[in-house]
Amino acid sequence: MQPMQLAALETMAAQRYIDDGAFSNDAFDKKISDEILSRVHELNSSQADLVDFLTVLAEGYELSGPSGLKARTELMEYRYDAI
Repeated sequence: MQPMQLAALETMAAQRYIDDGAFSNDAFDKKISDEILSRVHELNSSQADLVDFLTVLAEGYELSGPSGLKARTELMEYRYDAI
């Protein structure tokens, strides 16, 4: 995952969503731009039913283990989860 995460961070730095100097020093500017926050709030409001559904899944169901969502949906590997 690290190469993909680094590529994502480099792209965010190139687009000036995070401070490029901080990225190169392994310290990130934690302030999210107002443009991104506005877009997130807009999308969350327009898809409130989906956000509510995902909240129920995240809070009400285990993700890991042999009876978790990963195992039941067979969408993710679960056999090596620490239980």
